[in-house]
Amino acid sequence: MWDKIAAHICETTGETFSIDNRRSVSGGCINQGYYISSSSRTYFVKINQASQVAMFEAEALGLQQMGGTQTIRVPEPICWGTEGNSAYIVLEWLDLGSRGGDRAWEEMGRKLAEMHKYTPPTPPC
Repeated sequence: MWDKIAAHICETTGETFSIDNRRSVSGGCINQGYYISSSSRTYFVKINQASQVAMFEAEALGLQQMGGTQTIRVPEPICWGTEGNSAYIVLEWLDLGSRGGDRAWEEMGRKLAEMHKYTPPTPPC
């Protein structure tokens, strides 16, 4: 499965990627979360049962729409799919190790409010 995920990343990004490091990380209670990296790139991968691929498709769409508001930083969805009995989604790795304390939470709250106020531009007639 991991070789297929690495190949899918290569296909989507157009860049060579082979997994040099993989470790389990927390990332929710319904999926298995993994940190994967090569010498130049790092990603977050969620794994669930193949029947849950639609959940990952919806997550990717939601993240794309949230990112499109340019109000709050969200991970970019890279690719998603199934392999055997598993579904997966690969996301940009965001290092959240240093959260910045109360000021960071306040800033996140402001940006979240901006996102909720966002109105997409009206397309021309």
